[in-house]
Amino acid sequence: EQMVQINADWDARSVGYADTLAAMQALNSEIQTWRQGLDGITVPGSLPQYADFHAIMIGAAAEIPTKSSAVIEGLQAPDTGEARRAALAEFNEAVTAYGNQVNTIAAYRPESG
Repeated sequence: EQMVQINADWDARSVGYADTLAAMQALNSEIQTWRQGLDGITVPGSLPQYADFHAIMIGAAAEIPTKSSAVIEGLQAPDTGEARRAALAEFNEAVTAYGNQVNTIAAYRPESG
């Protein structure tokens, strides 16, 4: 939501370039920190059925910082916003993919033997 709002404010020119860039960089920093924090989460040995889900979730999470950085690069591109808008769409897709994986894990109920 924050990235969408930052971009909407820039598109409306209600916020200047320097403030937009600073807001994107600050959010990108938060995203990088969030992603690094996921590295400390491990699947307990007593729940091996979640290991594959966890690996997929971590893979999906890895896309978010990459796409966030691309939005910044898009803002700095010498075009009329095409690169930024395309990067924003990819960022949103990455966030959705991650959210879908988290929801899949939360909904999973292993069969009891």
